[in-house]
Amino acid sequence: KEISVLSISATDKETNGYSSFSTKKQKVYDASNYANDLSALNTAITNLEKRATTYAGYGADISTVNATIKDAKSKYSAAKSAGTGNLVTAYANIEAAETYVKKGERALAYAGLDCARVSIGKINSIAATLYDRGWDTEAQYLETKSISLTYTYEILADTYGDGETPSASKMDTFMGDVQKTLNQANEYLEDSK
Repeated sequence: KEISVLSISATDKETNGYSSFSTKKQKVYDASNYANDLSALNTAITNLEKRATTYAGYGADISTVNATIKDAKSKYSAAKSAGTGNLVTAYANIEAAETYVKKGERALAYAGLDCARVSIGKINSIAATLYDRGWDTEAQYLETKSISLTYTYEILADTYGDGETPSASKMDTFMGDVQKTLNQANEYLEDSK
């Protein structure tokens, strides 16, 4: 994956040692890995795009995510164009695209958490309305779900706040659960009229 390049200077009077003038690291590329690396990048971009579309359906603002996906696709195309004939350029673009994908995943986590926070607020508001209408059983169910969702939200938000990107599977499960609970709350609200 990586080597350190050393420039060694010695004279016959200095045979018992060396001094390094450069310890700059240099990537080593294997043309046989290129197709797999390009395919893995394409899969990562496609998965991020699918997740972003799902979150948008929940009401999340994914404009920042879409911008990073566009940048990642551009770098992917450049890497594909460079091909094995110019591996240094190809891998520079692959690495840049991977950085954009990571940035996009982080932006998607933020958009999801922001959307979830708003949705949990709506669920709590609907629960209060249901209590007012005498729908105590349904309101208690929503309150219980809200406590659980808030707990999960805080764990994921703490992970994000620590500079890490929450697990995609945990975020997706959480977002689906929030949406399902909000849909149920809206059904209760409609029925209670």
